[in-house]
Amino acid sequence: MDCRWIKVLLACIFLFLVYTTVYAERILPSSQDLARIEKRGRQIAEYQGVVEDVQSIFFAGAFADRNTIPIAIKKADKWTVYFGTFAKRRNKFEVIEVLIYPDVYSSESTQIDLEKLPKRIRTPREVVQRAGAIRCVLESLSVQEQSFQYNISVFREIDKTITVYLTPKSHNPEVILLGGDWKVSVAPGGSRVLNKTQLHRSTLEMSLRQQKDKELVGGFHTHVLGDLPTETDVALILLHPELGPHFIKGRQWLSIVNKDGKIAVQQDE
Repeated sequence: MDCRWIKVLLACIFLFLVYTTVYAERILPSSQDLARIEKRGRQIAEYQGVVEDVQSIFFAGAFADRNTIPIAIKKADKWTVYFGTFAKRRNKFEVIEVLIYPDVYSSESTQIDLEKLPKRIRTPREVVQRAGAIRCVLESLSVQEQSFQYNISVFREIDKTITVYLTPKSHNPEVILLGGDWKVSVAPGGSRVLNKTQLHRSTLEMSLRQQKDKELVGGFHTHVLGDLPTETDVALILLHPELGPHFIKGRQWLSIVNKDGKIAVQQDE
């Protein structure tokens, strides 16, 4: 075959590969991908809502000490919330209070019937492993990252690994912190970090205070680490629906997280 034809053929193959690659990158995410993010976002919001309700309504700051860790585990429609601290000996988690939260978290809840369990209770193995995962994650943070206080959500996955989400905690009820969050996968026993992902590179302060004669009608931020909304984005809107609908500008797509946590995605022209 003539060398000129070989060059033409190679050029056509190259153009075809470039075209198909660009086209593939422009394909919108599947409904399954969006549903997965929405589901985990709802789980994080529910987890944080339960912990915050228990702390604020029943203990009025009794467990505000940054060394006290809440671990919530859901079975059926009930949550068991363990409050504990790490002892000096590594991987020793001492439970100081256990509470049962019988109803699924709802922002409309006005009364919550909690049943106190005996003070002396054997810490379940699952709690020990989740506590170990939290400790591994916190120890993996830099000195600067450790200076923040975090809302911590912990989940056992189908493959037995443990996923820990860290979202920065605001001490001003009129200010929400967006970003500065992490998703960390830990080995099943809770003793080793497998993968650590930064979900947002920076931390933004979003005010919930309404200006005179104005009200919040949504929000906006950009993504540089990924195109789609994160699980923590969805959780934030569910916990603070006044920030929705929330628009997120990625490199390729413009996403909208609605007040109900549903995600809509369109190509950014």
